Amino acid sequence: GTITESYSTGDITGDSCTGGIAGCVGGTVTRSYSTGDVTSSDSAGGIAGYVQSGGTISSCAAANEKIAYSGSGTVYLGRVVGRNDSSIANDNFANSDMKLNGVIVSDGTDENGIGKPLSELQTQTTYEDGLDWQFGSSDAAPWKMSVNTGYPIFYWQE
Repeated sequence: GTITESYSTGDITGDSCTGGIAGCVGGTVTRSYSTGDVTSSDSAGGIAGYVQSGGTISSCAAANEKIAYSGSGTVYLGRVVGRNDSSIANDNFANSDMKLNGVIVSDGTDENGIGKPLSELQTQTTYEDGLDWQFGSSDAAPWKMSVNTGYPIFYWQE
């Protein structure tokens, strides 16, 4: 399946493959973001817990403050994707201060996304220039910046 132009702002806790937007992804997630904390006893990521072979995550932003693991087995954590069995795009952004089990990780991998401070993740040009999101007041340009949260929302909200 396909998830496009979506967002999540709540904290999420799960038992398996837990992400801010999707748990297990075999299709495509694009132009989406998440801001809530994610906790899982298996794999956890700001956008997706697990990307299966053939799955794609692109043009997404993980603005979460923390991703945590509550299990006892192998740990799969990432700022964007927890466990990755695919070749996801390298055009995803993530909160550079996000903590994975209490530790801030370095930038540079697909799973961790390109680090951006929250001040940039709350700036429209970050999404327009870096992720090619469309801002306006129509379905073709569905995003606007929220005056309440500083993150993108849909043009028909607020």
